[in-house]
Amino acid sequence: ADFVPAAVDGDTATLVRALLREPLTANSAATLAVLLRADADPQVAAAELSAADLAAAMPTNPVLHAGIEFDQPAGLSVGVSQNLSSLVETVYQRRAARAALRAAELDAQDALLRIGLEAKRAYYAYATSEHVAALRSAAADAAAASVALIEAAYQAGGATRADLLREQLWSEEAREQAASARARAAVLRSQLSAALGVW
Repeated sequence: ADFVPAAVDGDTATLVRALLREPLTANSAATLAVLLRADADPQVAAAELSAADLAAAMPTNPVLHAGIEFDQPAGLSVGVSQNLSSLVETVYQRRAARAALRAAELDAQDALLRIGLEAKRAYYAYATSEHVAALRSAAADAAAASVALIEAAYQAGGATRADLLREQLWSEEAREQAASARARAAVLRSQLSAALGVW
């Protein structure tokens, strides 16, 4: 299945597919999250709007006047005019737009770092839960094997009924802990998918 959202195209989609083909690491998780979620972040969008505001604050072009006069004395006149008050106003608008753009860029950088950090946290939580689930499953398997041994010893008269019941209780607890660990890993996997932006 292709986990690349339809909105992602071109070089970004190629990079995302390449990252998804490799085993996931904390760094690749952060990279995927930034690639897939940055466009949806309002702070990143605000930086793009601030860049547009800066472009809009460009001074107006001067007006060129040209004319030919046929009265006495005949001649050619050329003139250039610029509204001085709009020019001064534009200078201040550009300064304000540059400051707003810089602030928006810093906010966008913060948002990208936050997205990457969330993905790394989700990755580590999921990876840890997978290890815990594997350990709990191994413990449950060992407890089940121990019950089989105690049952054989009980049948042969080498263990009491209390020993058998105690071992069965521990085995049941180990099985429940393994199931709980697998369920937690499944929840954390969904959270990781959300953090990455791949549903």
